[in-house]
Amino acid sequence: IFYTDSASFDTKNNVFVAHRNVRIEITDTTTLLGATAIYDGTTRIADVWGDTVTLIDGHTILKTDLLSYDRNSSTASYFHWGHTVHDSALMDSKKGYYHSDTRDLYLFDNVVLHDSTAWLYTDTLLYNTLTCLAQFISATTIISDSSTVYSEEGNYNTSTHDAASFKASRLTDRQKWMTADTLYFNDHTEYGRAFGHVVIVDTLNG
Repeated sequence: IFYTDSASFDTKNNVFVAHRNVRIEITDTTTLLGATAIYDGTTRIADVWGDTVTLIDGHTILKTDLLSYDRNSSTASYFHWGHTVHDSALMDSKKGYYHSDTRDLYLFDNVVLHDSTAWLYTDTLLYNTLTCLAQFISATTIISDSSTVYSEEGNYNTSTHDAASFKASRLTDRQKWMTADTLYFNDHTEYGRAFGHVVIVDTLNG
């Protein structure tokens, strides 16, 4: 359902154009807001732009300046920076895709995730808003007040603050650092476990 101040419809090409205060109610829980929109009835793709384009899906709010929504796949995409808020988690990336059916958010290029406990920096991230689980498969750094975790494959849960690393795992905690094949760590409880080729170095006590 479209709501707008001004609209026109090209019957020959099956294209609907909306101007000013555009509101598109995609489903009962998914709404798209922007200044201008073009909807192609043949491809079922809506392109929305403006100073701030906002996609609202339950507790998830995605903002950018140009967004395409494909009704065939229920997928929103952006390619010029986007900012997403989900509960206490804040995410920024240059490119991204959001699947409203599965609640999966794929983020690419200069990805930053921030919650109440930690900052996560990576280039590729999959975040699910139902499980609050962020999964990464490239060089990633998770920084908190008391520790820094480096990993090249793993996950981080923004609800439980549990971090898991399965490749190139390294934990730096104040004056100590540790490497292992597999590492589990929770900065909220400051409790961790390490498995496989574990090395611990205490730089303070030698």
